[in-house]
Amino acid sequence: VSFINNIVECANFKLTKKGIKISSLDKSHVALIDCFIPCDFFKNYNFDDDNENSEIVLGLNVGILMKILNHLNHNDDLIFNYKGDTLDISFINPKYQKHYNIKLMDIDSDELSIVDCDTTTGINIESKYFNEIIRDLCDIGDVVKFNVYKKRIDDENQNIELECFGDMTSLGMILCNEDLTLQNLQDISLEFSLKNLETFSKGYNLNKYMNIEIDNNYPLKLSYKIMDTGYINYYLAPRIED
Repeated sequence: VSFINNIVECANFKLTKKGIKISSLDKSHVALIDCFIPCDFFKNYNFDDDNENSEIVLGLNVGILMKILNHLNHNDDLIFNYKGDTLDISFINPKYQKHYNIKLMDIDSDELSIVDCDTTTGINIESKYFNEIIRDLCDIGDVVKFNVYKKRIDDENQNIELECFGDMTSLGMILCNEDLTLQNLQDISLEFSLKNLETFSKGYNLNKYMNIEIDNNYPLKLSYKIMDTGYINYYLAPRIED
């Protein structure tokens, strides 16, 4: 929730038999977050309707939800209970019981159809390492150019180059293949907002590794896995010159 709160203010949480689905565009309509929290993530998950296709939509102010969760102690049992027009949140502890409730919102959102591209280049990278790279680039400028080369750079064990240009300085960074797992290499050159990438990279505690999928004329896809079937996917549109 803390991670989602960095991207959107309000979102529809769709409860299903298999888990919780969250999908929302940011205010600028440049980035999209698509998240699935599997039911196995929770100690107990009760969904009364046996229909696999049934869903309950909870419109929530993510910022308010985050403020409540910030009061959670590590030895509290956390219980969510949906009661029609509110979401009840309880913290249960041998010393106390806290009972919050959040009013639900009617959030208009288009049903987004996300189709993955089969031709993307895949990059698996350590999440903390990616965060460090993005922070280095943010000190230089606002935009990063991702260059992917099908052939190795200077015949070395390198295929990925990042470039960033500022008013007074620039940074070129070539990544060693030994720190990456690469799939389907092709020649790609696209620019993306560093502010958006920095927001995503702050989620490095979600998983030790993250995946990047990039292809010409497609949004950049960045993702963390949650357990075996869960995920947080982040789609970022490339920057287009006028």
